[in-house]
Amino acid sequence: MHMYTLRDVLVVALPPAVYDHAVQDLQTDILTQIAETSAAVLIIDVAPVDLIDRFFAQTMLDLCKMAALLGAHPIITGIDSPTAAVLATFGLDMPDLDLVGSVSDALAQLGVTNTEPIPRG
Repeated sequence: MHMYTLRDVLVVALPPAVYDHAVQDLQTDILTQIAETSAAVLIIDVAPVDLIDRFFAQTMLDLCKMAALLGAHPIITGIDSPTAAVLATFGLDMPDLDLVGSVSDALAQLGVTNTEPIPRG
C-alpha cells in the first residue's frame, strides 16, 4: 500500500493483492493516517487490486463510513467495467459513496493542482 497527502487529501493506492487477514491492518493504517494528518478527503484507489471479492468490498465500504466519522470525505477510484459488474451482484448498499474514474480525476474535481505528494508510509 502506498499513501501520500496532497494538501488535506490523503491518497491511498492499494496493493495488487489484499488478503483477508491483512484487511483490518490496512483499515487501521488508513484510519491512523486520517487522524494524524487531519485529512478532509480520503481517496482510495482500487485500480491496482487484482481481485475484489465481497469481503473486500464490504470492508472498503466500512472503511469509508469510518473515514467519514473521522471527518474525511471518502472517494473510491479505479473501478473498471468488469469490477463494477461484479460489485453490482454483491448487493452492497453504496448510497452516498463517491466513485470517480481515477485519482487524477478525483483530485481535479477537488481542485487540487499541486501534485507533489508528501509520502506517508
